[in-house]
Amino acid sequence: MPPKPDIDKLSAAQRRRLGAMQQASAEGGAERTPPAVVEGMVPDELRVGQVVLQPVTIGHYLALEKIASPILELGKKPGPKVGLIDLARAAYILSLPAEQAMKAAGSPAFEDGVAEFCGRVPAAVIGELGRKIVAHLNAAFAPLAGERAGGNQDGPFRSSQAAAAGSGGC
Repeated sequence: MPPKPDIDKLSAAQRRRLGAMQQASAEGGAERTPPAVVEGMVPDELRVGQVVLQPVTIGHYLALEKIASPILELGKKPGPKVGLIDLARAAYILSLPAEQAMKAAGSPAFEDGVAEFCGRVPAAVIGELGRKIVAHLNAAFAPLAGERAGGNQDGPFRSSQAAAAGSGGC
């Protein structure tokens, strides 16, 4: 049996999803899903060092679009050049709740937020952060990739370019 998640450590989105699953299972009557199974379905927090990536929403995608992030172009050929600053900006956006990410993207204070964020990210986790960002985006958009002709079945983004961006320090 999976361990029961600590509700205090779940993100707001994870708490809402858990509550919705528990409510749906409670309404199921005799076919009720055991609470341990429901709680085991809540994904673990995606963490790299002290950075916690939020579940990807349309708001995050729009925020990345707003800053013209080359991270969104990783599945295209030829792939874009992704620099360390691009990786840092994407990680900053994905670490914020969607509403904050959309407000921050393109604002005058955006680069200050990125700079503060970079001060909390050890250089040793940059490569891992790049790979996890790509995996995180792929998990969110994998259903779309399968629908497109020639789509990457693992997701629309490729990790080699993002990982290469992680060769420096933040």
